[in-house]
Amino acid sequence: MVCFSNSAFFLTFLGPGAFVNFAGLSFAGTSQAAPHVSGAVAALRTQGRFRLDSADCTIARMVKTGDAITDHRNGLRFPRLNLDAATLTRPNSVGDCNGDWSVLTEELEAGVAIALGTLPLTACPSFDATGDGVVTTDELLTGTNIALTGCAVGASGVT
Repeated sequence: MVCFSNSAFFLTFLGPGAFVNFAGLSFAGTSQAAPHVSGAVAALRTQGRFRLDSADCTIARMVKTGDAITDHRNGLRFPRLNLDAATLTRPNSVGDCNGDWSVLTEELEAGVAIALGTLPLTACPSFDATGDGVVTTDELLTGTNIALTGCAVGASGVT
């Protein structure tokens, strides 16, 4: 966190903006942070897994996976953009058994039944986000986040 950074309790997250080097040049400030954030949004929104995310969900991916940075001027902590981590989050298709880009209560029930072994994975393979043949608690929580918020990285922070 550099001395010229904005800092307030309502700040959502930080983009890299302190002396970014490219093409033999070095620049700093919002003229560097804004293109980084814009590029990250474009990268996430053009990926097949995240192309139908809402704007709120795209922001949630970046906020919930950002590296925690403390502003020593006031003690406030902010997430700093980490695009690699954001791309590793689960897509909004986890638990979407019928392909309608939402997760219904019946689909969550199917996920639980698959996890308990009372229903075969073939009943809803989208719950197996990791492709390991097992539906885990984390995958069920991801489906629940989608059902509640429309985004795999919902309020619980499960990614």
